[in-house]
Amino acid sequence: MAQRGQDRRAEETEEQRNSRLSDMAQRGQERRAEETEEQRNRRLAVMGQRSQQRRAEETEEQRKENTFWAERNVYVSDNIPIILEGGRTAHSRLKLPVSILDNSSCRIRHNTGDGRFLKAAKLIIWDECTITPHHALSAVDRLLRDLMNFDLPFVGKVFVLGDYWRQILPVAVYANRTTIIETCLKNSPLWSTFKQFSLLRNMRTEPDEQDFTNWLLHLGNGSLANNCQLGEDIVEIHEECVVRDSIVDEMFGSSVTDMENLSEKPFFLSQE
Repeated sequence: MAQRGQDRRAEETEEQRNSRLSDMAQRGQERRAEETEEQRNRRLAVMGQRSQQRRAEETEEQRKENTFWAERNVYVSDNIPIILEGGRTAHSRLKLPVSILDNSSCRIRHNTGDGRFLKAAKLIIWDECTITPHHALSAVDRLLRDLMNFDLPFVGKVFVLGDYWRQILPVAVYANRTTIIETCLKNSPLWSTFKQFSLLRNMRTEPDEQDFTNWLLHLGNGSLANNCQLGEDIVEIHEECVVRDSIVDEMFGSSVTDMENLSEKPFFLSQE
């Protein structure tokens, strides 16, 4: 039966695969909505017993291979994937299509290196997630359910999203503000499965820069005073943040030629 199932999955078209995964997700949500607390506890207990049985039956070679993959937890980012060793962009690691739609799927199969990597991973960290459309989260959820053949959000793996909602939102071509907000992760049907933690202290400002910290919060909240009747897409910058001469001299001074100490200089780069 397992072999026939693999053969059918190998022969199915992209549309058939997306339809199958969507039906699986829908049936799983309906079953979880109807089950009682006792049924849920019994299901989780069976899951734990099956996991223990698989570990007890695996050979030493299989155990070593699983340990090898499990030690490589997944770090992906939509912006800066090189902060952590082994980090990749979400599109690269999860094989997401460039244009993500509501029926998009990740191009990863069972018996591939990427498939085994995701099966064994215990922790998935998705950084810079606020610029990700919520359809991407659904595509990854369907991928994991298909790989693990298990009907649970992200098949029970620890899934960590990290970013700052006052920064850049998803890019929607020719879209208005309402459409852009609708594409955010907070509008994903999976958002309710996450537990939210808020960081309250800005670690990038000094204690004596409280005015600048407050200004950044107002900027992110869209609540800056607009005494000059500027357009809603124009922001008035503090005078002390404006560089009128050479930005190189302003940021580095004479130390720009001191290559040994250059790495100790904190700075921001901006691209027009």
